[in-house]
Amino acid sequence: ERTKNHSWGSRHQSGFQVLYHGLSALKIMIRTSSQQMKAAPRNALKLLKILSGCSKWNYRNKVHLMEAEIFSYEGRNKEAEASYDAAITSAQCVSFVHEQGLACERAGFH
Repeated sequence: ERTKNHSWGSRHQSGFQVLYHGLSALKIMIRTSSQQMKAAPRNALKLLKILSGCSKWNYRNKVHLMEAEIFSYEGRNKEAEASYDAAITSAQCVSFVHEQGLACERAGFH
């Protein structure tokens, strides 16, 4: 039982790291025009989608936020706005106030 719970805790922590790594990579790409990190946001999105398959309520908002940030970076404004709205709504539905706030902040910068 302890190993099982530890494994889930590690996976949960990893989900946050994946989200923030993807967001950070996008910021670096915007500020420096670096192409080295080009794959990082999409890789983060893939991993978040896998984690979402294990726990939709916990990762759905993170998937939407990562999608929104990628769409925003690519200039796909309508898709970005829809994904920001979905990230805000899904975080609100599960009472993840801090993640709702992050999604609101990022949407404001879009």
